[in-house]
Amino acid sequence: MDTQFVWQENFNIGVDIIDSEHKKLFKIINKLFRFKEKNIATNWACQEGIKFFKKHALEHFLDEEKYMASINYEWLEQHRRLHKGFREITLPALEQELEQNKYSSDAVEHFFGVCAGWLMVIQ
Repeated sequence: MDTQFVWQENFNIGVDIIDSEHKKLFKIINKLFRFKEKNIATNWACQEGIKFFKKHALEHFLDEEKYMASINYEWLEQHRRLHKGFREITLPALEQELEQNKYSSDAVEHFFGVCAGWLMVIQ
């Protein structure tokens, strides 16, 4: 399987720093997929990669919300709620699934698929 999430120009919101962070999240997911597909990834490598993705995503949420507040973005509170839901519900559920399934290929692919899909919708 050659899973790749391709950044499309219509994903750009026109703010360089935010677009750059979104692209970086895509790159992280794609790199982890490649790692897993080449059977290089051990459970530890998957755990570390997922921690890295999670850390970057959570930092991105803060940066994005700060930027939105600086321009008085009218949908900031709704966006904050989406971030909160991802942070407090989606990520913990995905992490629990990974643990329960001992970082199986299916669980890892589900994690990345949900995260990439979420990025494509929310950005």
